[in-house]
Parts: sequence; structure tokens; C-alpha cells
Amino acid sequence: MKHLLLLTTIVATMLTSCHKAETTIDFNLTDLEEGSVIVIYKMDGNSGVCVYSDTITDGTFRHVYNCDSLTGANRYSIICKIGNMYSSRNLYVKANCESTVSGSGIYTNNWSFDSKNPRQQFDNKINDATKDILIELTKISAERNNNNLSQEERKALSDKMDSLYTVGDEKRLLFLETSNVDEYWIEEFAKMTGEINY
Repeated sequence: MKHLLLLTTIVATMLTSCHKAETTIDFNLTDLEEGSVIVIYKMDGNSGVCVYSDTITDGTFRHVYNCDSLTGANRYSIICKIGNMYSSRNLYVKANCESTVSGSGIYTNNWSFDSKNPRQQFDNKINDATKDILIELTKISAERNNNNLSQEERKALSDKMDSLYTVGDEKRLLFLETSNVDEYWIEEFAKMTGEINY
């Protein structure tokens, strides 16, 4: 009987520990265009599952999203889209480490992703170094998706995007050259190398 009671206690403790593997994302966004949509994807590699979506009706988005069943590295994609415009940004979370997403406007690269998670802090620095390029790419991509464009106009926009991607890579590389090497640095460098090889 004592062994059964001990086993029950151990299982209950394990279940409680698993249940605590969670955190929250606190959103406080303003000046959003009416009709824009905020979407949260839980990512697994290059694919993801939509876990939340809301259409903006009053220009603001205030919401606390609960991230549960967290294990290891956890990445979410925070998206704002309206019409042909699609702006996205990664948010790295870990258990018991709250994140806050705040800012204004429809471009996610202009928002603040505040977190004590070192992986997110590293990503924030890359965003700060490249966000002007990323926002311009988002704008041109939306323009290129216009079905009324001619083939020549679409190609001109694609060529402009290619040039901007090159500038963005140069800024990312400059950031890495002036940063300390750690596991996140190595991960970013490996990603850049893979993009170049591709």
C-alpha cells in the first residue's frame, strides 16, 4: 500500500511539472489597419500550425496567448496581414519566460518583442540591424502580388527584391562579424551558409 501511495505521488508530481511547461505572450498593438488579421503559428521546422487568429476592427490588438506543452526550443511565427501585405516575424519562447509583443502599425519588424529568453534577444538584435530592409521587402512583395501588373513590372519588382536581399545579407553578416560567437551565432551563420548554397 505504501509503495502504491509513493508511486501515485511521483506520477502526480511529474504531471504537475509537465503542466507547468508553459508561458504567455502578451500582445499590446495599436494603429493597426481595420481588416488586418493577426495570426499566431506554432512552428515545427519550416511548417507550422495556426493556433490563433483575430481580425482587427478597432485598430488595436490586446490579447494574452497561453503557450502550453512547451518542450526544448519553441518557435512561434507572429503574422500581420491585410490584402496583399504579409508581414511575419519569429518569436522564440521557453517555459516560465513571459514575452511581450508591443508596438504600432502593420509591420511586425517595427514591433518590440520583449523577452528574457536569450534566443529571442539575439533575434531582436538581428531584426534591429535589418528591419529597414525587411520592411521594404514586405512592401515590394505586396506590390508584386497585384494581379494587374504586367510581366515586365513584376520582373522589375523581383529584381529590386533580389538586390534588397543582397543588402540584407550584408547587414546580417556585418552584425555577425561584430558579435560574440555563441550557439545562436553559429545557428544564424549556418542558416546564412545554407541560403547561399541554395
